[in-house]
Amino acid sequence: MILDFIAWRHPQPSIKSSLKAVAVFVVFYLIDVHCFKYYTDVWAYPIMSELNTPLRLAFFGVCAVICTIDFFVAYGFNSFIVPNTVPNKSSKKLQ
Repeated sequence: MILDFIAWRHPQPSIKSSLKAVAVFVVFYLIDVHCFKYYTDVWAYPIMSELNTPLRLAFFGVCAVICTIDFFVAYGFNSFIVPNTVPNKSSKKLQ
């Protein structure tokens, strides 16, 4: 990730669209974990079989929060390395 920030200097997407992408990833990951359990009758993570439903929901919630915190840490780090520059709209050629 650090190499990506340093080697490829590209503008960052907006926080709103990035958080939507993180949310979509988390939802599809949860679907994948539950499909794995449904088809194999084995949880992808052994601790899941030890937890009851409320604790399992808390586990997934904490994982989602950690993904979100990781996003903000990476976004801040990327902002520190590559300042966010907005393209000048007035310089576009009118057609």
